[in-house]
Amino acid sequence: SDFGNKIKTTSDQGFIICSSIMDERNLQSAKIMKLDKGGNIVWDKIFLWNFEGTFINNVEEVSDGGFMVCGSDGYQQTKAIIAKLDASGELVWKKDFYPTDLLDYRWFMNDLKQTSDKGLVLLMNKSYLYSGPEDQIGGWIMKCDEKGNF
Repeated sequence: SDFGNKIKTTSDQGFIICSSIMDERNLQSAKIMKLDKGGNIVWDKIFLWNFEGTFINNVEEVSDGGFMVCGSDGYQQTKAIIAKLDASGELVWKKDFYPTDLLDYRWFMNDLKQTSDKGLVLLMNKSYLYSGPEDQIGGWIMKCDEKGNF
């Protein structure tokens, strides 16, 4: 089954869609589709970067014509991820945000915007997998460069 997360207009008047697909084993993969202005599929990519599931929450066209995606990896969603795709939807790089001293957390990368220096500002949430103090959960805003380095 498929379920959509975001659809946005691209600079060529087409559309970029990020969604998820669930296979017969209940494994979730990320699906990114580029459509032309008539709604015809230009490319359709499926990404599974973790054998326990990949979740994409948002996609953003960037100034070089490629796309940035953000989400999380793993069944428990313990790694926030950002990835750069080229204009053809091919993976250029992928980065994980996974603080090793905070192993009991779930990390969700929810949104991203390109900044004037071509870096990214990122909005993410963290919560506990099992239990913990309420003051340790909440939203984070982070900045990285155009290569995803924090």
